[in-house]
Amino acid sequence: MRHAGRSIGLAFLAGCVGEAPTLVDPDALIPDAGPMDGAPIDGAAGDVASEPGIEWVEVAEVAVDPSGLSEAVEVRFPASRRYVALRAGPLHAPAAPGSACYRFEPIVLVSGRELVGPPETQARAAVCSACSQPVSSGTGAALAVLPSAADALAGPDTLRFRVALRDCELGIRISRDSVPDGPERLRVERAWAPSVPAGTRGRLRVRVGVGPGAAFSGRDLQTDPTFTEVWAFAAERFDAVGVDLILDRAAPIPGVGGAVRFSARHPEALIEVDEQVSEAHASTGEASFVPVALVGCLIREPPEAVRRFPKGFTPRIPGAPGQDTAPSLVTLATGDCGAPETPPSEASLEPSRLGAVLAHELGHYLGLYHADTSAGAHLAGPSERSLMHSRILDLALEDAWLSAAQGAVLRRHPLITFGDQLGPGSE
Repeated sequence: MRHAGRSIGLAFLAGCVGEAPTLVDPDALIPDAGPMDGAPIDGAAGDVASEPGIEWVEVAEVAVDPSGLSEAVEVRFPASRRYVALRAGPLHAPAAPGSACYRFEPIVLVSGRELVGPPETQARAAVCSACSQPVSSGTGAALAVLPSAADALAGPDTLRFRVALRDCELGIRISRDSVPDGPERLRVERAWAPSVPAGTRGRLRVRVGVGPGAAFSGRDLQTDPTFTEVWAFAAERFDAVGVDLILDRAAPIPGVGGAVRFSARHPEALIEVDEQVSEAHASTGEASFVPVALVGCLIREPPEAVRRFPKGFTPRIPGAPGQDTAPSLVTLATGDCGAPETPPSEASLEPSRLGAVLAHELGHYLGLYHADTSAGAHLAGPSERSLMHSRILDLALEDAWLSAAQGAVLRRHPLITFGDQLGPGSE
């Protein structure tokens, strides 16, 4: 096996497959959004609002026009940043989760480089797959971690961007009036961290919630030999790109049912699972971690059911903790849905295959798109040999690895920690 010299397995510290958001026709056009005339805003100003592992700084509150497009914002960032993260959402939570999704578009550097194209070129796309920096829409708030391509952002420079409202299911631009309690103003925040020397190993903590329908026990996960094999497969894939995968804690989430049903318009069940995992670990500090839920069955409701019984699902690319971005977690179906129409390939999986699904979904959470789509192909190399291939259930496991470029992107995620960059609450 590759990298056999490094110890790989479960590490407990003291104290698709799911599909990415459905790609729809990107060729329809929308009206020109007009010039971006917002005033520059110093990215260092504003109040700090810490989520686990990410310190968000508010930089602006902007109006949303009737067409569903915000005022322009400019955020200056310094040189030598590992990442620049942006988050924007309504000042008040919407009455109906999933009634609107949010996406940054366009995003340009004042120095002249376009990262995300103008809205009229992406009218029916949940993901801006043709952009040099892929971004996707999400419920609750827009979220971007830049750069989302292999090349770094050179600073100092200024990001100029707007936020657009989109239909969560169809991906189309929508007007403010078409949304119940459509937001008139959005809060815009930024976060960043200094760059790290090349070759520095990163750490990714994972906290797991185990539902009653899962094939594992939340209290015995650390001693379960089958889950040890699941974890070892995922850890080896991350080790190959310089990241130590740490299983920080596991706990039962008894309030989650055996089957979790969801859709783009109705993410309430996933939000409930997200909240259950957060509550299960609420007393264990605010260390940087990715929430993972193990459940019995995932059922993706029509009409979007490309794969109705996914073995894994990550509702947001990239993910980030916090109420504004919920649901934002990795969910794995570890049992058999028991439905007569369940294909054999989507029944319960052998441990190494489930480990590949876990690593694949963690890749989504950290900002990676499917290797066989235009949003992810530029990072993947030969897509048929990629851990991020959309058909990970069918891929030969010996081919399921991450490319160097994919590793570079996921290592920029704010929840990957390096040395003393451990985030709030960490050792």
